[in-house]
Amino acid sequence: MNQQMLKTVSVQAATQRIRRRVDIGLGFALLRDRRCALAKKALALLLGVGGMCLIQVLEIPLELLTVILGSPIGLEDGIEAIVWPILLACAMLPHLESKELVEEIRRERLAI
Repeated sequence: MNQQMLKTVSVQAATQRIRRRVDIGLGFALLRDRRCALAKKALALLLGVGGMCLIQVLEIPLELLTVILGSPIGLEDGIEAIVWPILLACAMLPHLESKELVEEIRRERLAI
């Protein structure tokens, strides 16, 4: 019983660490926030486009992923050229912005 509880707690802790590293919601909040520098937003979007191009060069089928994940919400063909760079940018932006601003926005999001 104790081993099962310990395993559950360690899995939850690992999940929290992963969510803290890749927080797409926080990235969206940073994209909308005026305190975040425009240059860092543009850099994140350029890195997102570059990441999408790299994924396509490696021949990972983004269209298939978009169809599988987007069909229930009505995303059409070709939308991956817009959605994937933005998602990648939102995943990277918290790592590009200063830690103080990221923590401040994270606290503001938790307070709501």
